[in-house]
Amino acid sequence: MIDTLGVSSKGQFVALEEYGYKSQSHSYYVRIKIMNVWKKEYVGKSIEVELPAHRPVFLEKARARAKFLALEELKYYKIVI
Repeated sequence: MIDTLGVSSKGQFVALEEYGYKSQSHSYYVRIKIMNVWKKEYVGKSIEVELPAHRPVFLEKARARAKFLALEELKYYKIVI
């Protein structure tokens, strides 16, 4: 799945959250990237979190952890969640 996590006030930067299940490693993953939509390129660093898929609640934990780790990048690009 890919969702829009937030957008900067001018609409230049968009935070995208990709998450799902990796069958090879039996784990949930979350990846957060920031895109400069005016230039159509990714900026900043990508945040990645992976947790074992023992229970469905672990996906929510992985998403919350990724958002926490991305806070600095989101603030830098003035993206509001």
